[in-house]
Amino acid sequence: MFAVLTTVYPAALPFLDDFLQGLKNQTDRDFILFIVNDGVEALGELSSGQVFEIRILEASGTAAALRRQGIAWAEKEGAEWIILVDSDDICTADRVARTRATCGKADGLFNDLIPFGAQVSEETPLLSPHFREPDPVVPHALVNSNFLGMSNTAARADLLAASAAQMPEDLIAFDWALFTRMTLDGATIRYMDGAPTRYRQHADNIASPFNISDRQVLKGVAIKARHYELFDPDGAPYDALATGFANLQARLNSDASFCQEYCHAVRKNSPDFPLWWEPMKLPEELGL
Repeated sequence: MFAVLTTVYPAALPFLDDFLQGLKNQTDRDFILFIVNDGVEALGELSSGQVFEIRILEASGTAAALRRQGIAWAEKEGAEWIILVDSDDICTADRVARTRATCGKADGLFNDLIPFGAQVSEETPLLSPHFREPDPVVPHALVNSNFLGMSNTAARADLLAASAAQMPEDLIAFDWALFTRMTLDGATIRYMDGAPTRYRQHADNIASPFNISDRQVLKGVAIKARHYELFDPDGAPYDALATGFANLQARLNSDASFCQEYCHAVRKNSPDFPLWWEPMKLPEELGL
C-alpha cells in the first residue's frame, strides 16, 4: 500500500483545498491519505467527498513528535511506501505515479521543489539545477545543508519508521535529521524527475530560501547547532561541527556587534537559491 502522509494544523487551513486538489488530480489514485490532525475541528467534514481513502489520527505535540507519530502510524497500518507532503504545499499530478514507477530502484526518493507565493516573483526550480535522475544522496551531501524535506520525499515505510523512532521531540529540522540518519545507516535515496512539489512561501515557513533576516539567521544557527549535537556520536565531521556551532551560538548570544557582523556576512555570501540552512556557516567560512 502507498500512503501519502501529512500533518494538518489550524494555520494550514487556508491552503487545505489546494493541497487536496493536488491529490485529487493525481494520475495514480491508488493510495491512502493519512492525516495527522493537530487541533483542526471537524476535519472529517472538510476532507470528505474525496476520490481517495482518508484516515485521520488525532494527535498533539511538537512538530517532530507529530511527524514521528504519523510515520509510525502509517507503517503500522500497512503502508509499504510513504510519500511525504506538507499540507500547505501542492503535489503535481504525477507524484504518486512517478514514485510507484521509480521506487524499485531505491530505498527513498526525492523530487524537485518549485517555490511559489506572494513573495516569489519568478517560480524557479530549486533542485533540478543540482541533480539528475537517478543521482543518489551521499551522506556528506547532507552535512552542511538539507534538500530532503517533508514535501519532496518518499521512502520505504519501515526505514522511515526506524529512523523517526530515533529522533528527539525537540528537533526543528526533523526532516534533515530523519534522512541524515537513514543515509548514515546505508539507505539509498535517489533523485526523481518529473514530479516537482509546489513549495508554498508564506509567513509560517520554518525555513525559506527567500528569508534571511537576522531572526532567521539566528534560528538557523540554533538549528544547525542542535543537529550537529545529535550526530556528534557519529564522529567526523559532526563532532567538530557540533563544537564549532555551539561556540558560534554562544558568541552570537553574548556579542551584539559580532552578531550584526555575522548576519550581514551570511546574507552577503548566500547563493541566490540556497538549500535549507546552507547560508549559516562557521565564521571562518564567511571570512570573519
